[in-house]
Amino acid sequence: MSRVRRVYVEKKRDYAVKARELESEIRSYLGIAGVTKVRELVRYDAENVSDETYRKAVVSVFSEPPVDDVYEEEFDADGARVFSVEYLPGQFDQRADSAEQCVKLLNEEENPVIRTATTYVIEGDITDEQLEAIKQHCINPVDSRETGLIAARAVTVAGRSQNNHIRLIPERPAWRNRRHWHRILPIRRM
Repeated sequence: MSRVRRVYVEKKRDYAVKARELESEIRSYLGIAGVTKVRELVRYDAENVSDETYRKAVVSVFSEPPVDDVYEEEFDADGARVFSVEYLPGQFDQRADSAEQCVKLLNEEENPVIRTATTYVIEGDITDEQLEAIKQHCINPVDSRETGLIAARAVTVAGRSQNNHIRLIPERPAWRNRRHWHRILPIRRM
């Protein structure tokens, strides 16, 4: 039950609005005309999920069957350029949190750990420099980073304990430390 399962979810072409918008941005903003097609897939890495719960989650939590195509473990990129983007450690990932809560509703006895990433597939004749420009356009360095494409053996979440709660490390604010009061409170002399 503790093995990591990877699922890629892609909107069907008629519903892939974000992918078409990104393709348009690459052509117009970045001026890269060699791009012929852009695909955007959401990647879920799930751990601590039983087989039965996983099968239910694939069609009810991770995807919407009428509008999504689902690929388990890997997908066919047809020789295109591929990269994935994930949130930095410490950044809140709403999609992963929502998926964990929904999977927990499917089976309350399980404590799933889910990580997500967005995988971009860029088709066309582009150079390495153009790919780097596309990556810089897609990755906001303040909250996200490029991640590897190889599946992890374990999904690790910093600060997560076994009972699925986040451990908070108490930090003493500066205003509570008497040495720093002079920086916060104005001094009045009479």
